[in-house]
Amino acid sequence: MTSVSTLASSAFAVFAFWMARAYVPAATLFAWHPLCLSAAIGLCGAASVIGVRVRAFAPGRERVRALWCHLALNSAGGAAWVIGFWAIYANKNNLGKAHFTSAHGKVGAAATMVLVATYALGLFSFNALGLLTRLDMNRRAKDVKATHRVASLVAIFGGILAASMRTGHDSTGFGAAGRAVADVALFAGAGALAFLAATTPAWKIER
Repeated sequence: MTSVSTLASSAFAVFAFWMARAYVPAATLFAWHPLCLSAAIGLCGAASVIGVRVRAFAPGRERVRALWCHLALNSAGGAAWVIGFWAIYANKNNLGKAHFTSAHGKVGAAATMVLVATYALGLFSFNALGLLTRLDMNRRAKDVKATHRVASLVAIFGGILAASMRTGHDSTGFGAAGRAVADVALFAGAGALAFLAATTPAWKIER
């Protein structure tokens, strides 16, 4: 499992670097969209790998450290995701163009909404933060955690799907070979993450 986790995280990192490099420096408002969303896929993809793997950890310091890392990566990735979403929305406003007319736009918007919801669920499901305890909702912890796990996978795979529709965008300056690098990295990461999600068992107390 460790090798698959490494493959997934590395593939997402390669995708993020390869796509983002085409937009550095970000000279236009539009450029911030692919730049930030590429970074978001890399960060949130790595966070998803940790989130899946940590289910197999027994309660203790190692699990808590992994969850803090998961939260940090998701916070950074989520911020990049929202900034990227804002950039394309603002750019279309400036150009007087309609929003969410393409499949890429619709899938991306849906994934963004799920991302925001799952981030909130993640905060509530993290026992170290104690939010459910403060609200006297510990009885709902199991449901909140389960919903967070499902929603987080929907968000990241939705983002991956949206990204896959634009790896060949003219603004990248890539030829066929350049797009192939992005596509292979993206789908290698997605495939490895899907394998981990399907095969990683929960720690015995959660069964």
